[in-house]
Amino acid sequence: MTIDKVQSLSSASPPIHVHVDQETPVHVHVKKGAKKSASAIAVEEKLKASKNRFNVTLGSTGNLRPSNSARGPWVPAPGRSTKGQKFSWNGAGARLDIQPPTRDGSSSTMRMEDLRDGDNRADEQYRDYEDRIGTLMTEVGSLKTQREVERSKRAADRAKEELKLSRRVLEEQEEELLGFKEELHITEKENRHLRKSMEQIKEDADTSRLGKSLASSERDQLLKKLVETEMDAKSAAYQVDELREVVQRLREEKHMTARDSKVLSKQRHLLLDKLQDFETTNSSLRGMLRDEHKRQSRQSQATEQRDVLLKKLTEAEGVNQSLRLEVLESSRVVDSMRANLDLERTQAKSLADLHGTTETTRAHLQNQLRKREADCNRMAVQIRNVENQVEREKLEGDHLRALLLAAKEKASADKEALKRATRVQKDRASRSEDAVEKLQLQVLEAETRQAETGAQLDEWKGLNNRVTREKNQLESHNESLKRKLEELELQVRELDMSSRVNLDRVNTELHHKSTEGSNLKLENERLQISLKDAQDKLTHAHSNIDELKSSIQQYESLVADYKAQMNQSRREALDVSHQLEQSQHEATRVKQETSREIGKVRGRLEQRLLELEPLPGMLRSTEQKLVDATERLLEREQKTMEQTKLITELSTKADQSGTQMENFRQKWMSADEENHALKAKFDSVQRRLLECEKQNEDFRLNLSRRDESVHEMQLSIEEQKRENSGLIRQLEQSIADSRRLEEESREKALARERNSQARILDLEAQQSRAKSELVQNRRQKEDLERKFNSQVYDLKDRLEQSHSTNRSMQNYVSFLKNSYANVFGDTSGMATSPYQPRSSAHT
Repeated sequence: MTIDKVQSLSSASPPIHVHVDQETPVHVHVKKGAKKSASAIAVEEKLKASKNRFNVTLGSTGNLRPSNSARGPWVPAPGRSTKGQKFSWNGAGARLDIQPPTRDGSSSTMRMEDLRDGDNRADEQYRDYEDRIGTLMTEVGSLKTQREVERSKRAADRAKEELKLSRRVLEEQEEELLGFKEELHITEKENRHLRKSMEQIKEDADTSRLGKSLASSERDQLLKKLVETEMDAKSAAYQVDELREVVQRLREEKHMTARDSKVLSKQRHLLLDKLQDFETTNSSLRGMLRDEHKRQSRQSQATEQRDVLLKKLTEAEGVNQSLRLEVLESSRVVDSMRANLDLERTQAKSLADLHGTTETTRAHLQNQLRKREADCNRMAVQIRNVENQVEREKLEGDHLRALLLAAKEKASADKEALKRATRVQKDRASRSEDAVEKLQLQVLEAETRQAETGAQLDEWKGLNNRVTREKNQLESHNESLKRKLEELELQVRELDMSSRVNLDRVNTELHHKSTEGSNLKLENERLQISLKDAQDKLTHAHSNIDELKSSIQQYESLVADYKAQMNQSRREALDVSHQLEQSQHEATRVKQETSREIGKVRGRLEQRLLELEPLPGMLRSTEQKLVDATERLLEREQKTMEQTKLITELSTKADQSGTQMENFRQKWMSADEENHALKAKFDSVQRRLLECEKQNEDFRLNLSRRDESVHEMQLSIEEQKRENSGLIRQLEQSIADSRRLEEESREKALARERNSQARILDLEAQQSRAKSELVQNRRQKEDLERKFNSQVYDLKDRLEQSHSTNRSMQNYVSFLKNSYANVFGDTSGMATSPYQPRSSAHT
């Protein structure tokens, strides 16, 4: 820490007035948060003024040279004991020792770096803690972002994992196969090692045979040694007996001669020799027995090891054979599973194709239904138009009736007028009686013609009534056709509902079977795990495999049953198609009852077809009626033509009667035109009837197509059942795998969350620790600053003391100079004085 920093820290101290001399040292201890006094400010100004000199003196040779201008009072020379004494300062947690400046510059120099080390360290620690806190905060933020990113990625990972499930299952099965293969390789290696060990055992056996030959020789040697030891023992016992006899004889005689002493010593030496021989032979025999015992123990251990190795070899061979069988069975199972997977894939593809075909057929049927609805709507519109036309024709008939009545009234009026004219002109028309008679005859003819026209009008009315009746019949027939179509639609809907119910039943059965298949798959997985675990679970695995085989056989039997049912349904469908063809060719005959094996739906459809069979006859009868009506219309037209001719004749004859007859003729011409319009309308109605016949034929074709489509749909439903069974199995397997993977992912996510929470807690704990360490470091820093300030002020006081000592030394030197000058009276001799070097040295 620099002096400026000390001044900045000590700028907030309370004012303290201290009156001291300039040379007396002053110790100032600055506390944080206290204001400065005026004396402290003055001291700081002095420190600022002497800052550069302080740095220069500390960085230079370390010799403090006082200025000549500042001369203080005389101070006596210091003693020798004070020279070289060090200054020490004891604080609360530190100690400062200052040596006085010496000639050696390296030891006397004092650098600011030494004072700044503590402050720099504290600043570095503070910065390190701040950096650590920043890194911890960034890590916490990154962990939070990672958690959010992981939460966002989980949804995508779930979809990806669901897609990767099937691949992983196949890869796991392949890895299991590889594991079995590796186990086979390992077992083969172990067998090789065992074979090598057996070869070594055989070699050891050969060596043991050699050892047996050697052992037989050693046994011979042992027997020889035993014989030798027995001989030595017998000789030693014999010598002992002789010694006993000699000793007993000497005891009995109670005096011993020289000869007896010699014999006794000789026997004693012989006994000692025999004993030594016995000891040597006995020791050698013991050694040989020990060697023999060791050899036999080694041989027994070798035999035991050989037996153990043989047992291990047999066990390893059994395990190897069982593993080979298991690997073969697992390979077969894997091949069957692969074949099943291929079949399921093909079934899935065929199901997708069938789904597409069903969708296309459904769309086609919907389009046909829409077209038929549109045709029905068109027919309804046409029927409405025909009704409107009939109403118009009725109105026109009424109008014609009114015209006829008006014509009759006019004719009666004309008759009356003619009678009046005849009455008035009887006298005048005596000459024209013949003409009047002729006119009367013409009028009578006109009346007859009017009667004929009335009869024709009545016939027209009857024809109109017949047309209306036929129209009503056609409307009723159309309504019956509509009802039949509605009934057919209801039957189709019932068929759809029944097919859906059957599909639901089949789906439930497939669900149960798929659950059974999933259970079997789970058992298969457990069996695979048990194969890896130990040999004890092999029996369970075989039993489970047998159960799987039995279930597969059951499934195969079920598949065969389904195939038989499919073949039966196909045969029945073919029979039904033949019967339908016969029924179409032989429309007049009554259809016989169909086979009992065909379902109720097929019977209903056939009944409806039987009900629809008389429709073409009815249509033919209506056609014949229309032909008859057209023939009648032609006859009526011919009659009308004849009547028009007669009317023209009457008009030529009745030109004399006036303009009324001409108007009547024009009206009849308009009626003729209306008849032509009616004829055109009847033609249009006939065309519409032909169109209705065509539509009925189209309906028949559509019904036959529907029957074919129903047959195809039944076949497709059966195929879909099979494919749905495979797909349901796959779905259940994928669902089980997805659930397992979801559980694993959840566990992993929970573990990650726990780890992240633990890490966050650790980071928070570290953060709290770092904060506490920061607080401690700040406190330590404040304490160090206080200590440093106190040390600085102590150093300042010591510097002032050194300055005062320098001044006193300078005063002392100047006093010596003056005293020498006064004593010797010559100032020029100062250069040759012996004290000059010392003074210069001191200065």
